[in-house]
Amino acid sequence: MKKICLNRLGFAYRQAGFTLIELILVLALLTTILTLATVNLFKPTAQANIDSASTDVVSILREAQNKAVNTDTGGGVASNEYGVYFEATKYTLFKGTVFNPADPNNFAVNTPQGITLAPNLPGSSVVFQRISGEVVGFDSAKNTVCIRETALNKTALLRVNFVGVVDVLQQGC
Repeated sequence: MKKICLNRLGFAYRQAGFTLIELILVLALLTTILTLATVNLFKPTAQANIDSASTDVVSILREAQNKAVNTDTGGGVASNEYGVYFEATKYTLFKGTVFNPADPNNFAVNTPQGITLAPNLPGSSVVFQRISGEVVGFDSAKNTVCIRETALNKTALLRVNFVGVVDVLQQGC
């Protein structure tokens, strides 16, 4: 705000600047706008984390199925079944019909921080039959994995059908 003032000699001059109240109001408005923008910027991050984790899990399931279908011998003389074993904070690609945690050929992947897995599967694993790629011991009542982002409680549900096709649902856990 500009004011016209008189100096000691009586000459008029302009005094430029802002009052304290004007500065406080501007700072309060900026703080409010930045707070709202920051809160809204973190919401898409949770969904991106869920989407990324879902894509990674689907990818490892497809890799297990491809290894079984392509009769990957893994250095052996005969092809085998391949599967994925799920725990709360990691999932593991394994060879055979039963998960063996001591097998050095297992490929384990840890979930990102804040992401948990809740499998509803027989034995917490999905095993793909060699050559056909179908799910061994398929149970239509136990064929899902729930992926949860714990901070904002976002979820994604992965459902595996008997031929090994994985559907990703954004809700339903």
